[in-house]
Amino acid sequence: MTKDPDRELLTAWLAHKNMLRTEAYAKGGRHFSDLDDEELERRWVAALKEWVTNFNTRMEHPDRHDLESEFTLRHKMPPFQRVTEEFAALLDASHAVLAKLTPEALVNADRKLEDKFEAFRELIKKTSSN
Repeated sequence: MTKDPDRELLTAWLAHKNMLRTEAYAKGGRHFSDLDDEELERRWVAALKEWVTNFNTRMEHPDRHDLESEFTLRHKMPPFQRVTEEFAALLDASHAVLAKLTPEALVNADRKLEDKFEAFRELIKKTSSN
């Protein structure tokens, strides 16, 4: 199988973002650490459903991110199998948003994402040269 450098970069960038969020959550006191696994899962499912419901509002979802960080620190995965319908709705909503964008807006979004990737590439270069 041929390696896809763009896909590898995207995967590394997403992992890096997750690491930074998890670090911030841990430094902030891990306010979900006292939850048992069942309650952690229940709250994450509720937070994900809220995110999907409010997808087009640009509302921030810090609890969802913190709950995901708690899963990461426990070396566990969120219960994705419990929210398959929500992920399908999220994908549909994403497609609907993309369909409404003008060509200029798409170019602008692509440029912003490429700028983020370029900054990440530079971070990788700087880190690997140390």
